[in-house]
Amino acid sequence: MRRIFGFLLAISVISGLVPQVLLAQDVAAKAAPLSLADLIEKVEPSCVRVDVTQRDGRAIGSGFVVRQGDWVVTNYHVVAGSTKGEVSFADGTKGEIEGYLALDKRRDVAVLKVKLAKLREPLNLSALRPRKGESAVAIGAPRGLSFTASEGIIGAVRTGAELREFGNDADGTWLQISVPISAGSSGGPLLNLSGEVVGANTASLATAQNVNFAISAADIGLVLDQAAKNKVESLTKIEPQPSSRPTRGPMPGSPTETPAETVVVKLPAERRFGHKYKIGKEVDEFDKITWLRTMWIPLRHNDARLKTCGLRIGVPYDETGPAPAIIWELGVTSSSFAFLGGNARRFQLLLDDKSVELSEPKHKGDILPGLGAGCSERMTSIIRLDAFAELVKAKVVKVRLGTLEFTLGNEELECFRELAANLPTGSTTAGDTQFHVERYPLEDDPTAPTAIVKVAKAKAAKQRELEAKAAERSAEFRRWSSADGNFTVEAQLIKVDGANVQLKRKDNGKELTVPSAALGKADQEFLASLREKAEP
Repeated sequence: MRRIFGFLLAISVISGLVPQVLLAQDVAAKAAPLSLADLIEKVEPSCVRVDVTQRDGRAIGSGFVVRQGDWVVTNYHVVAGSTKGEVSFADGTKGEIEGYLALDKRRDVAVLKVKLAKLREPLNLSALRPRKGESAVAIGAPRGLSFTASEGIIGAVRTGAELREFGNDADGTWLQISVPISAGSSGGPLLNLSGEVVGANTASLATAQNVNFAISAADIGLVLDQAAKNKVESLTKIEPQPSSRPTRGPMPGSPTETPAETVVVKLPAERRFGHKYKIGKEVDEFDKITWLRTMWIPLRHNDARLKTCGLRIGVPYDETGPAPAIIWELGVTSSSFAFLGGNARRFQLLLDDKSVELSEPKHKGDILPGLGAGCSERMTSIIRLDAFAELVKAKVVKVRLGTLEFTLGNEELECFRELAANLPTGSTTAGDTQFHVERYPLEDDPTAPTAIVKVAKAKAAKQRELEAKAAERSAEFRRWSSADGNFTVEAQLIKVDGANVQLKRKDNGKELTVPSAALGKADQEFLASLREKAEP
């Protein structure tokens, strides 16, 4: 998935766009603190959900009203590549986005002009920078769940220069926060307990747990000042950012020139597979991605701490071409926290006598209601398409995650083979590697049972024999006649091209094309016999 300045954008991979937050006039002193419920009741009418149409789909984001009552502030990345959009308020009213007034890509701020039946109360932009340790509240649409409130603290105040260590050319002041935000939260307001905006929620650090960032109110104010000097411009003038979805072209950050390595990947042929598990296509309504996934497959394991253990794999599915990687998910439940994430950073596959390392797994844990101290944990990792092709060919597969180890039997492998057989062929690129994806002919498929391969080879041999006889017979010179009997010629059949027959005369070697419907009955029967013998 794509990163923006080294962080995973807090926006849906395909469809998460966050409405911009528009702030009211700065105030000189911090107002009295409110209870959390009173704070939310006060500011929620000025918060919005942003829905935009992009060049390649739809997206959802968050934002808030500022200064003029019909301005909305959000992140730049929320509206990048948009063609049109609207904002929605908690009371159900909507407003069309007329365009933008100001953009700042390096601060990730955009100011929008919205067409409203009546102006809304703007939120105040805090004149005071929050201190480390102060409480903060975020309001947004995480994963499309509109007007969600979450609470945390200011963990640190960072400069744009510090964020450059993570690959971002950022400017301004950034608030590091423990406030939970997710895809769809981008652009929503970060508030102090007085209900003033101290920042706009922007991004999460991909390699850490709940380390999130918001661009500061001071930086938002600079962009608002610029907006006051500008006229409204169309959203279509904002260039799209590189796609964050799994890609079939170069992966984000990869070179655009010819890849340094080309790998041929062969997947199983389509056949009947011997397993009891289900494979299905699922559409993520928020991300607008179609996934081809196996069901959760129960696994036998060697860890006494665990009650259950399951594995499933999936791939972003597009029938026009393959994706370069397969997503692995390992889920467990236990009576107490097993902390698989902290003690199991290494995810390894043993294929026959070959070892394959998966990417370092990402960890997510949840308390299970009604089970006392019970918990569930899920580890997610990625395997490259070529390594996955080797896995489905293997006879014995063992999976290791830290001290946890289990073996995949033939039934589980048959499930994975069926998923592989349903993947599209073609070319795809990951980093500096290009994959050419093909499918085995059934008679050459090493994943198929011996009996199936034997039958397929016999059928293929018979087909080749029939085709050879048909070619030999069609190469003979014979007498061809018109349907009315007025024309005959001794000629060799060159080819049948749609509704026409191409012949080569024996007397002078010249070629002629004759409509097959104009040929006599004997010739029609001859052509029909050739077609029958050529069919499997």
